[in-house]
Amino acid sequence: TAIRAFGYPAALLSMVLQAGFVASKDTSTPLLAVPLTAAVNLIGDLLLVGPLGMGVAGAAWATVGSLYANMAMLLVLWSNKMRSLGGEPSTNRLFKRPRSAELMALVKFAAPMMVAL
Repeated sequence: TAIRAFGYPAALLSMVLQAGFVASKDTSTPLLAVPLTAAVNLIGDLLLVGPLGMGVAGAAWATVGSLYANMAMLLVLWSNKMRSLGGEPSTNRLFKRPRSAELMALVKFAAPMMVAL
């Protein structure tokens, strides 16, 4: 599980991107990433567990690799979707710097949870 923790950022971003596709009423496009993800995981398992003899740790590293492959594929698909929608390039960015008021609201919300941890 410690090795798989390296994949948490990719898993989180993948979930956010999938939610973005679903929110835009496009549930089929994220499925295009599934074959790539499965292939990366399978090849990683075959190499890391078999010839390299890493055992369970190899399987975990293969899973982490597949999480990042999934994230990369979803980012490409989302970028293509945003480009196809047209409009101003500045309004179609995936990541935007929050305005001061938005950032302060986030800090006020998250600060108590961070202190509790």
